[in-house]
Amino acid sequence: MLGGGLILLAGVLILLAGRFPLPLGLYTALQGPPMILSAIAAYCGITVALASIIDRIDGVDAVAAYHHVGRWFWWFGQLTALLACTLTLIGFFLPGLGNGVRWGAAVSTTFCSILLIAFLDQAKPATRQQLPCGKNTPANEMLKTCLALILMAVAGMLIYQRYADYRAREQGYAASDEAERRAAKPWIHEFDTLPGQLSVDELKSRVALGGHRLSCFSRAELEPQNRLQEDDTHDCWTNIGEAWGIPAHIVVFGFGQHGLRSQMLRFPHASWPLVEAYLERLGQRQAQTFGVDPSSRRPISGWRIDSGLVFSSAPPSGEEVVVLWNAKDELARLYCRDELSPKAAKKQYGYTVPVAALWPEINCRDFR
Repeated sequence: MLGGGLILLAGVLILLAGRFPLPLGLYTALQGPPMILSAIAAYCGITVALASIIDRIDGVDAVAAYHHVGRWFWWFGQLTALLACTLTLIGFFLPGLGNGVRWGAAVSTTFCSILLIAFLDQAKPATRQQLPCGKNTPANEMLKTCLALILMAVAGMLIYQRYADYRAREQGYAASDEAERRAAKPWIHEFDTLPGQLSVDELKSRVALGGHRLSCFSRAELEPQNRLQEDDTHDCWTNIGEAWGIPAHIVVFGFGQHGLRSQMLRFPHASWPLVEAYLERLGQRQAQTFGVDPSSRRPISGWRIDSGLVFSSAPPSGEEVVVLWNAKDELARLYCRDELSPKAAKKQYGYTVPVAALWPEINCRDFR
């Protein structure tokens, strides 16, 4: 019981960790599932406390609320708290792991820990605990009702607190981003002026010439879902109010082992006609499409330029316009392996136009 209580306490501490100064890596590891799981663990702990208190008050007339209800919440609370702690530790000490590996390791560790706790509990000598005698009087009934209401109120306050914190944080981010956009200078950098394989420092220097300052983070400092591509080594971004004379929101850069490999810009929904017209002037639209946007179910178009391919699609109602650029060298590394294996039953990346047809200067044999 003591071990389980400590585990639940750890889950509650994770839930409240955002209120304390923490290292950036630990703060990043706490975001997402650990926070949600720790909240569930805290609510399970409240339910266990309620069931135990009811049994104590009822005394000899107890209906074994803990046995019938509380113990299941006790075990589930331990499970979620352990999983939250394990995900946090793995995210902090092994930040480079992908989501699948991270969850697999966390679930395996949690399962083994639960088995160990169960074994240790069974190994303890059985002790018979005598419940204090009591009467199921109207006063006791009223006390139970009051305790239940108090615990429900505490649970509700915890839920509201988390929601209020989330809303305040999101509103703060939105206000800060909007202030940065209003103060930002127009984005004037064409895709071809920021070619692939630039280093983070080189990109920062070039962007600084236009009056912009990038915020850059390494792979260890970002969750996979916050990277432009899951295996990015670094990601950089800055808020912008305008790009090439078109209202815009943000520009993001992704880096791989060979340097800069992708760039993404987001525009307001109303900017789509201007964005499409700009892309038509920028490069050569490819005859084929490149898949379907999962949110709008509309085809993704591609435009060839000297430095790579630019992709975009008409956004669904109310959604942002997304423009993605991939460096031609990075595309060659991905697609040339298929071109050199014509007998493959299925192309790994589903790309059918030979790279040399887009950029004759590229020799696929250089990218084996």
